[in-house]
Amino acid sequence: MHGCSSAKVVNTGGTDKLLQCIGTTLPMSEITDKSAQSKFWVYATCACSARIGIDLGTSTTYSNYHSGSNQWELLDVDVTLGSCATKVQQVLEVAASKTAYFDAGWLKVGRICQYDLPSCFTSVSHIWEQANEKRFTDGDWVKPGDFKSGTRLRIEGRGQLSTPTTDAGTVEVGSPQACYIATLATRNVARIMMHEGAGMQRDENFQDINYWNAEAQKARVSRDIPMRKLGVSRYYGSVRIEEDACGKKIVITR
Repeated sequence: MHGCSSAKVVNTGGTDKLLQCIGTTLPMSEITDKSAQSKFWVYATCACSARIGIDLGTSTTYSNYHSGSNQWELLDVDVTLGSCATKVQQVLEVAASKTAYFDAGWLKVGRICQYDLPSCFTSVSHIWEQANEKRFTDGDWVKPGDFKSGTRLRIEGRGQLSTPTTDAGTVEVGSPQACYIATLATRNVARIMMHEGAGMQRDENFQDINYWNAEAQKARVSRDIPMRKLGVSRYYGSVRIEEDACGKKIVITR
């Protein structure tokens, strides 16, 4: 579930920290009195060796320490931003001479209702919400609903295939696309044979062309082939896709 892209922190001296500040990009006056919340999955083998925190410039609030259970544990911390806060900074802390891993974390201030959609998407077929932030199996994804903090969105869609630049270049496609390409190729072979044939052979080739044209049309409009454009606005339950000059975005409507 975790580990492949986690941050490993090895502390060989005194208490060490990984820091990331988001306060420099936010008008502090607009987030005063709002709640800042953070959660991270943390792995450690020793008690009191790792924890997370939120630094507001004037004070730092920490979560409980990892228990040292040799398992991934979800640590959380939240704090209200007072008028004296000068920044909002994520803190990942590891005690002296200890090692810990941090993964799948987030920090938010107030309610977030808009996310950038990765630019690789040319169409979106489904958007799912994680039913339980502690479970990641296929049966634990549902249609978007209440959007609890910490749950993830899973986006299913398609992107533009890479274009081969040489005769030896290849593009990997799925079975429906492969069948469609084979149908078009067979139709084109029939067209070539018709131009080179004569008499009854031309008539047979013409019938083959009509047959493969019909097969190609059925394949082209089947469920797995069309790639609908995202458009300016498209709804998926309680979320929608919008696009502006900066790119495509997922907007939560509840």
